[in-house]
Amino acid sequence: DHRDLHLSIRRQRQMCIRDRLYGDSNKKLKELLGREYFKSIKIDYDTALCRLMAYLPGQTLPWHFDYLGGWCRINKHLNPDPDTRQCDIGEMKRYLVMITDWHWGHMIQMANSFYPRWKSGDLYEIPMKVYHLSTNAGMSLKLTMSITGAKYE
Repeated sequence: DHRDLHLSIRRQRQMCIRDRLYGDSNKKLKELLGREYFKSIKIDYDTALCRLMAYLPGQTLPWHFDYLGGWCRINKHLNPDPDTRQCDIGEMKRYLVMITDWHWGHMIQMANSFYPRWKSGDLYEIPMKVYHLSTNAGMSLKLTMSITGAKYE
């Protein structure tokens, strides 16, 4: 069963700041990016969910695909449907923002595609219902941020 990938035993050696910083961290991350950034990617600022993720050398988030469960719970007033990825505002999206530049051993994979040599600020859309992973097999800290939200036209 694909849900087994979300069990804690499958997520060993992962260190993810998002698991420890709730409260106002989402608000602070959004303020750092600014409303103009969210306008540029057409994501509703008020309902967006940002999570900073830190990977020390040797830490991995293994194969999984996203259910957007956290965003759906926070924004249930928008009638989100995780199966269709639609809500009252529009299509639900998840993006990955690269915070640190790529270094040897830093890896992102979505389906059969690898994404090396990114620069700080690069943005990738994480396709819904597509398996992906993130790992740090290198020697330096890898920082990324996920942005989940409703895309408007």
